[in-house]
Amino acid sequence: MKHQDTIHDVFVPFRADLPAGHSKFTVEVPSSFVGREFFFSSIALVPDFYAQQAMGFDLDVSEELNQLILYDVYLSVKFKTDPKLYPGTFIVPIAVSTTAKCATEINNFFQTNKPSGLVHLGAFFDWTDIRFDIKRHLSWENYIKLMAPAFYGEPYNPEKHFNALPISARTVKGANNFLYPTITSTATIENLRFRLNIAPNTNFVMSTNGQIQSMGFSDEQIGEREGRGRGQFFFKNKNKMTFLTIEADNQPQVILSKELPLSVSLNVNQTNFISDIVTVSITKGDSYKNINYLTSIKKVMLEFTEKCNLQVAFSYNENEKIFSFGFPTNLSMDNFTITLPTELSERLGFGLITDITINNNTGKKVDDTINMKELVDKARALVMDTSLVVISDDNTSANTTAGIYEKYMCSLYPTVQGTMEIPQSENCYEPARITLPSIYVGSTALVPLTFRLSRYLDRNVLVNLIWKTGGYVFGVLRGKKF
Repeated sequence: MKHQDTIHDVFVPFRADLPAGHSKFTVEVPSSFVGREFFFSSIALVPDFYAQQAMGFDLDVSEELNQLILYDVYLSVKFKTDPKLYPGTFIVPIAVSTTAKCATEINNFFQTNKPSGLVHLGAFFDWTDIRFDIKRHLSWENYIKLMAPAFYGEPYNPEKHFNALPISARTVKGANNFLYPTITSTATIENLRFRLNIAPNTNFVMSTNGQIQSMGFSDEQIGEREGRGRGQFFFKNKNKMTFLTIEADNQPQVILSKELPLSVSLNVNQTNFISDIVTVSITKGDSYKNINYLTSIKKVMLEFTEKCNLQVAFSYNENEKIFSFGFPTNLSMDNFTITLPTELSERLGFGLITDITINNNTGKKVDDTINMKELVDKARALVMDTSLVVISDDNTSANTTAGIYEKYMCSLYPTVQGTMEIPQSENCYEPARITLPSIYVGSTALVPLTFRLSRYLDRNVLVNLIWKTGGYVFGVLRGKKF
């Protein structure tokens, strides 16, 4: 068998999806094919109306129907400084004499002043017992039941000893919703630790540190004063999509320190907020029915709601076949946006846009009934209206073709079948060729070659090919030593 480099011709068969609103596709070529010039020996562009027809005829096998379609989604919002997201400052009353009461009072204030549009309050204290780690065979609930006589001086009673946190804190993942021990014996208190839980993208601000120290938080945890004038102390949660839990280094005191009055408040960590990406996942077989998108996207919106602490929603009117997004209502939130890829926006009835806001949160009707008789006619109408597609090498500049700045590769023409292909007459001419980038010489990687598709509008204006429906490109990229 000949070594790969001595073989004259090599072939790269491919099929690449072209989602709605996209104008590029990529072919991966083995780097061992370096040293040859590549051209399209055949290539076709097909609207996905034929894929819908195959689905309607029940021609797809399970492997194809179970393929996952993935869409990356994220949130962004600008938080104003006026009005602020977190209103008010709480001054701990002089009558509060214990650390447990201080924690409760602060929790209640943040619950009462929870901003609209948020799921959970901005911060709260709970507690833990450092002995629990050595009793891993017990759940935390069973540990509380076991320790109830020591903690509360009586058997466990859920009506008295459970649901101790403010209502919006109870569903925070990992929160301890049990009552802080009321029996403060030495054996108990030396094993207790207060915990401060801070919402995503939120700062917990303190005017002084004495009371927080008496709750067991160390100087290292509290840090130095920051800001103008005398400054303030900050616990900062820079995480975008999770509560931050800070467990005190030391055991708490029973009596609250009162060296100076303590005032606490919250503010936003980053005013220009962009969430992490969360991926919508749906199988190809499920993608043809609207109701399946409701399940997939609603799940992602719930994930954003829980992790970012921002209330977003997704709904579907099955009678009208219309999708809608829901946004939090809060005057401190500006330009709240859910960003989707164009192909998902188009599928949901929002057109070829990427940004969904309160101003365009309801899409147009999306009819998911497959009309088998119309599909081929739609494919023919689309390709005939497109008329000509120019394929160029997106990585190589050239000035040999009017209207484009990339190197010309070939042109596709409409067919009566509703596809776009290289006409047989093009075989009479020497094809346009490209070479693999030299940076991949000696590499074992696959070389991604990206190609752009363009079309002509009226008055001979060449623009990126944008279809409101998806499609796919397939063919053979042939490498040859000329």
